[in-house]
Amino acid sequence: MTRMVSSAGILMLVAWLAMRGANAQQTAAITPPSPVPTAPAIEQGRYVGVASCAAGSCHGSPAAVANANILMNEYDSWLHAPAPTHVKSYEVLLNPLSQRIARNMNLPAPEKSRICLDCHTLNVPSTAVEIADGISCEACHGPAGGWRAEHARKGWSHADSVKRGMIDLRDLNVRARMCMSCHVGNATRQVNHELIAAGHPMLTFELDNFTESRLMPPHWKRQSQKASGRKLPQSHGITAWAVGQSAAFRQELQNVSRHAGSDQWPEFTYLSCDSCHHPLREGGWRQERNHSTGPGRPQWSPARWVILRQILVAVAPAEVASLDSEVRELAAAVSRMRNPQRVISISRSIDGRLARVAPRIEAAAWDRARTEKMIRAIARDGRGFREADRQSAEQAVYSLLSLTSHLAQQDAAYARGGLARSVELLYKQVDALRHPDEFNHAAFVAALDAIDATLR
Repeated sequence: MTRMVSSAGILMLVAWLAMRGANAQQTAAITPPSPVPTAPAIEQGRYVGVASCAAGSCHGSPAAVANANILMNEYDSWLHAPAPTHVKSYEVLLNPLSQRIARNMNLPAPEKSRICLDCHTLNVPSTAVEIADGISCEACHGPAGGWRAEHARKGWSHADSVKRGMIDLRDLNVRARMCMSCHVGNATRQVNHELIAAGHPMLTFELDNFTESRLMPPHWKRQSQKASGRKLPQSHGITAWAVGQSAAFRQELQNVSRHAGSDQWPEFTYLSCDSCHHPLREGGWRQERNHSTGPGRPQWSPARWVILRQILVAVAPAEVASLDSEVRELAAAVSRMRNPQRVISISRSIDGRLARVAPRIEAAAWDRARTEKMIRAIARDGRGFREADRQSAEQAVYSLLSLTSHLAQQDAAYARGGLARSVELLYKQVDALRHPDEFNHAAFVAALDAIDATLR
């Protein structure tokens, strides 16, 4: 499970994120398109392993190299990540929890089970790839056989490598799909309710935090927004956050639709855990909150929707009312679990609407005023978060981290001010919990109120 950064480091994280733009603003070289010779069929699509990338003169320098068009320490950054979630992902399969999960599911040892290896390693049929390397270079960038020999050649461009099989991670939608293939799930890989019941942690995802924090860590130069007089698309920061929210909800809709059309329905990962799993201490909060589909039924989790809705209010307000209506229908249909065809129909309809809105989300500009307005909108969504679950609260925390970091890049005072401290307190409401049922909704909403107060 990918975890958030430690609460003790929130202020340092925001400060670092503020500096990352200033320290790494270098104009990307723009080269004219060049003919790309067709790679031999035996090479294109071939995985070559990390050893072919790790030389000191390539991507294995122990430190960033000045005046180079890349950092050249990409492999070293991955290998020595402060929070080594990817490089150590195979080793996780050897720990007692993973072994217990495999036993509970009657699987072979997790280090030998495809269901585990497909997300914890680069599990491909290649003798050059060591599964013990975990999520290594080609797991995200694609098989390098088609471009490795040429990509450092003078005049060779990123686009040339993409034509030869590199995955274009500069494209936010492509990057989101790549990350979500494990962190949200797709047609071939997903942490479903069976895995969770066996002991696997629930997964969370937010594109900006997951690619711009110690969890990755960043190993690229940020492109200038302008190069050779041509405006370049923003591929990190707040734009990545917004696109990631849309992409994650759309992926969940596709997952829901696929499950509803199979013998795996109902699939309980789309429900709020605490609507079924909860302490029975006189009912407690569970009897105090308002259930959108009525008490006694499992509740659909709004975690993928609660933040995206606020983004749509900002960039596509005319779409919100109709989407709200359909999302309520979806929540009721998933909760009742009686009519899978209705679930499929509504999921596809919402996904189609969001596909039409997605270009506006990606093209949206986020100045200081608009960013502060978004922070206030999330902080003031008290009703939404009083009814929401811990998964939704996590999405709020991720979002406020991204938004505050964006402000700190424009003005470092934000990294030292009351807003950053308030976000840290909000983070503690979620991260300090040993068990999900300890989540205190009232305290979380109070922390949101404190964030709103800092921006008044």
